[in-house]
Amino acid sequence: MEATYRTKAIVLDRQLCAESDSRVIVYSWDKGKLELTARGAAKLSSKLAGHLEPFNLVDLMVIIGRGADYAGAADNLSAAQNLKNNWDKVSAGNYVLALYKKMIKPGVSDKKSFLLLAQFIYWLNAIEAGPLYYQTIARLAAWKFLNLSGLASSQLIKRCPPNVFAKLNLCCQQDFVEVLKNLKLKASEAKDLIRYIDRLMPQIVE
Repeated sequence: MEATYRTKAIVLDRQLCAESDSRVIVYSWDKGKLELTARGAAKLSSKLAGHLEPFNLVDLMVIIGRGADYAGAADNLSAAQNLKNNWDKVSAGNYVLALYKKMIKPGVSDKKSFLLLAQFIYWLNAIEAGPLYYQTIARLAAWKFLNLSGLASSQLIKRCPPNVFAKLNLCCQQDFVEVLKNLKLKASEAKDLIRYIDRLMPQIVE
């Protein structure tokens, strides 16, 4: 009998693998990044496929295989359907998912980073605003994640505009949800923040 375990996970990516299988990358609560094969998930009739979409928070059963591990079963805890139905939200969300996918390591769990991603997806799914707001909170989530990872500090932003410095510095110090609740930026300030983070990102993320 194959060994299994259960974990909570956020789906970061899913790609076709072989004719009827999918390759799924998730960020798990206690195992870090997992790359799993979801057998039959590429079939239209697959019940598993709907549970393994990017942005989903799932209760996941993992089957430990000899050469690879498999997604045995998954139950949705949150499907973020409003997010998935809005292209502007998807674009902002993908910015953060791509960063997590690139930076997190297999077998290395960080519960603060996991909770941050869950909070970001929940907020992006729930809030109704515009593309500039969605992209702004994506940059704040990215900066918070890099700070939790020890890669972003106040020294990196000391030359940025004072209003941008204040927001990014506050983002590192406060709970992310509190930052979002109190977020007040003019359009010009939001654009400055996005532009500055995008300029810094290549220096931090290789």
